[in-house]
Amino acid sequence: NVPSRGSYAGSKTALAGPCPYTECPSHEYCVPEGADFDTEYRIREVVGDPPHEYCHLDRDLTLVELAPGEE
Repeated sequence: NVPSRGSYAGSKTALAGPCPYTECPSHEYCVPEGADFDTEYRIREVVGDPPHEYCHLDRDLTLVELAPGEE
């Protein structure tokens, strides 16, 4: 899950930041293993709405698939 504003395939984005709500159905997408909050990623594909009904941190998020890191 990344901030919705400006999220489209091919654009760059960063994760919204840490989230303490581990019971949320979106938690694994907001805090994905192997991803860093201080890193910019390229969006491979916009999947759509996240699996949660509302964000406890009042974030407007979009579920995306990130492209592999550029090394």
